[in-house]
Amino acid sequence: MFDNIISTTKKSKPDAIEVMPVLTSYLFKDIYKATKIPIISGGLVDRIEQVEDIKKVEAYLN
Repeated sequence: MFDNIISTTKKSKPDAIEVMPVLTSYLFKDIYKATKIPIISGGLVDRIEQVEDIKKVEAYLN
C-alpha cells in the first residue's frame, strides 16, 4: 500500500492524498515524509482512541 501511494503521487502530483480507512493512520507520517503532500482521511472510525491517534499524527504533520 505504501509503495503504491508513493508511486502514484510522484506520477500525478496531487494537491492532497486521500488515505482510507483511518485504520491506516500508522502510515501517515511515512507517507507525509516521502511526499510532503497533505493527507485527508476518514472512514471506519468507531472508537475515540482512533480520533486521538489521528490528532497525534495531525500535530506531527503541521
